Amino acid sequence: ESPNCCTGRDNDCFDYSKRKTVCFCDSYCQKTRDCCEDYQRVCQISAIDCEVGSWGPWSSCSSPCGVGTKERSRQVSVPPRNGGTPCPTLKQRRGCFGNNVICNTAKEVAKILPDSFKRNFKDPWRRPHMLMKEERDSYCVYMRVKLASAACKLKLWSAQLVRERLVCAECQ
Repeated sequence: ESPNCCTGRDNDCFDYSKRKTVCFCDSYCQKTRDCCEDYQRVCQISAIDCEVGSWGPWSSCSSPCGVGTKERSRQVSVPPRNGGTPCPTLKQRRGCFGNNVICNTAKEVAKILPDSFKRNFKDPWRRPHMLMKEERDSYCVYMRVKLASAACKLKLWSAQLVRERLVCAECQ
């Protein structure tokens, strides 16, 4: 008969002690101090630690132009058993900056306004008494400033609008 030993925290992995009380056979029982009497002898000796393969290659950047992420993963070659060491992280992610040839040809025009002009209200009829706050997911689009009007140079919020500088424009 194979021992009833489990990895991690598993409330279904229990038995009854000689005194007929519930005791546990999962590896978490060492922290909670409610292991069965034979846990060390049965489970620790037969424990098999997790083993993983080497990391795969990094994926290409998720954004062809600008800030994005790359990912890589590895596989479990031997799963943990009988209270063995759990598996380490199987996925990694890191930042990247896409600089594809098409980035230079992408030209978009936007009017950049301060946050105070943002409209967060669901109001199809524009009636003030019907205003309902609407939360939308937003994301950042990096744009290169090519031109800023003279009026913009007078405002405190527009100090970042310097010719040829990259700015993050919030989009919804």
